[in-house]
Amino acid sequence: MGNKILVLLGPLTLFWYGVDNLKKLGYDVVTHDMVENGSGLEQIFLLVEAENPNLVAIDGCFPLRVAAIGHALIKRGIKCLPILERRDWTIRRRKSKEGAVVESRPVIDRLCESFGDGFLAFNTRGDLCGRTGEIHDLSALEKFFPPAIVGTGTAESHEETAD
Repeated sequence: MGNKILVLLGPLTLFWYGVDNLKKLGYDVVTHDMVENGSGLEQIFLLVEAENPNLVAIDGCFPLRVAAIGHALIKRGIKCLPILERRDWTIRRRKSKEGAVVESRPVIDRLCESFGDGFLAFNTRGDLCGRTGEIHDLSALEKFFPPAIVGTGTAESHEETAD
């Protein structure tokens, strides 16, 4: 199992630049169109089992659907990230009952409940972003992949330990 990323494409997917960026970095990227091939959770679970990716990215769905899919995958121990549009990062301001101005990112806040505090997501340009929209280096993806096994001996010494 290498560094495989499965990208689930939904009905709102237009084009995501991240696939090309990830391929250039050496990741094995597989896409799956949930509209044509079924988008129920059971179909998604079967697909994830068949592809055995290290990471699932979810694109082209409404934020609540992304949250539901992400939550279900995370409960099964599958690491996943949403792909969000620019408007999903928008700060909304409203007045509280006390009259104070309260800022929130409703989409991000809802997704953080599903994906956890270490929230990361891709934007439409293929950048990796944190909760407030700050851009992270794509090397932050390495935490989603198993560490490389570095051999220190010869082939014969590995055969001896396998017996």
